[in-house]
Amino acid sequence: MRTIAYTGVLAALVYAGSTLRIMLPAFDGMTAIHLGNLPCLLAGLMLGPWWGGLAAGFGSFIYDLGHPVYAPEAWITFISKFALACVCGLVAQGAKGSLDFRRRVIAVLLGSVTYTILYLLKSYLKGIFVFDLQPEAALISLLPKFTASVTNAAGACVSAVPVSIAVERAVHLQRKQ
Repeated sequence: MRTIAYTGVLAALVYAGSTLRIMLPAFDGMTAIHLGNLPCLLAGLMLGPWWGGLAAGFGSFIYDLGHPVYAPEAWITFISKFALACVCGLVAQGAKGSLDFRRRVIAVLLGSVTYTILYLLKSYLKGIFVFDLQPEAALISLLPKFTASVTNAAGACVSAVPVSIAVERAVHLQRKQ
């Protein structure tokens, strides 16, 4: 029951973090720097691959459904954000005993790289098949999205490790009382 509650809380944080954004122009409309990836990584670190993936996927999916521009691709967002948290959780879960700092860093980096690759692949294919761009032009059109994705990933990676440690300590202390 506690896992389901944490999943819901983290999905809500993913949604809230996704609303905190700075919009940037891109070929196919806009791209954004936002805080949604931080709780996705926290979900993977704290809940593991499957529950963390569900929290990240559903929080992002629900955010996308509320915005007409993003709604048609909400299912793709679910898959890519699920993958972000799932990869992070799989790497973190591979730790024997307690999750050390090094393992956390590797987990958030691999989760973020996974998401960035999936997001850029989706954008590249959309450029070719939806906007009828030549492959070279579709690749060039990724520059603003690449910049925003790397910025999102860097901010989330730097924040997720210390925040996850702090939250786990707080939850552990609360359980002891």
